[in-house]
Amino acid sequence: MAYIELRSVTKRFGNRKAVDSLTLSICKSSFVVLLGASGCGKSTLLRLIAGLESPDSGEILLMGQVANRLQPHRRNCSLSFQNGVCYDHWTVRKNIEESAKVTDARVVSDVLDTLGLSDFMHQYPAELSGGEKQRVSLARTLVSSKGIYLLDEPLAQLNPKMRYHARELIRRVHDQHAKTTVFVTHDLAEALFLADIVVVMDQGKIVSQGTPRACFDPPQNEHCASLMGSFDHLIASPTIPLPHHWKILAIGHQAPEPKQKISPSDGIALQGTIESCRWLGTYWELRVTPILSSNVSAEHRIDRTVSVHVPDGPSVSRELAKQLRAVEAKRLGTESDSSREMVWISSMVRSGVERP
Repeated sequence: MAYIELRSVTKRFGNRKAVDSLTLSICKSSFVVLLGASGCGKSTLLRLIAGLESPDSGEILLMGQVANRLQPHRRNCSLSFQNGVCYDHWTVRKNIEESAKVTDARVVSDVLDTLGLSDFMHQYPAELSGGEKQRVSLARTLVSSKGIYLLDEPLAQLNPKMRYHARELIRRVHDQHAKTTVFVTHDLAEALFLADIVVVMDQGKIVSQGTPRACFDPPQNEHCASLMGSFDHLIASPTIPLPHHWKILAIGHQAPEPKQKISPSDGIALQGTIESCRWLGTYWELRVTPILSSNVSAEHRIDRTVSVHVPDGPSVSRELAKQLRAVEAKRLGTESDSSREMVWISSMVRSGVERP
């Protein structure tokens, strides 16, 4: 039996359906991530489960019982909001203690230490920054003894280092105490790190559902691909290569020939000019305008600029890294040579996004 279940739930705001005839089952002790762009209905769905919104139609069941009219405080849910809602008339200590009345002191200590709240215990929420208030709100949820955690983008205002430690903490507390967790985010990395099950939403509906690998390796559809960044359509082809599916074969000024050949069964080879090249920390991003494609029939030729991601690190040869740095310097205007480099790239089309 599902621990949380929604049956054909619809929620309207005016003429817009924020949640549209949505059906979803969540098992006890599972970690479910609702993933999607702003306005897709994921936060509204969370508020419906929490009882902060009432459905216009359909049923919400908690532990097998219809909960449409059940008050929020009777739903066994602990909710953390994106804007870090706290009781303003209580200190940080009081806010957390009220949620941790029957919680193991070791859990409380772990949460406070990981979220770096020990120095703020005597302060009031009005004295805290947005990120600090969000950490307090998250701490109140994680020390709660309630069986369901509902987390609405709880890491949005945290810096990268704290976000990394906080998401590890969330998963650790979930696993140690067998909580049932529903986590809302638009960040794919958070979803892949945390989720047992990812529910991808768009326009109030579920467009993909499953384990992170099942949804995104390769992406189940074009919407899932868009959450991974840009992607390139191959007209009349059953696949859509993502930026990291392309591989650089050669770079040069005079239309270089690739050192390695690929067969038509492996993918396509594309020759083009480099429009932009930027180093983005862990990878290089190139925008390539095609001028010639081979190993592909005319109806499959690419006639638009494509994105190419090249991982940085030991897998990139010194020669290629040097060429990419030189191209980046020209595109940024730090070198006077304005000539355009040519590049050969290949894509293994069998690893692309399968069209429905």
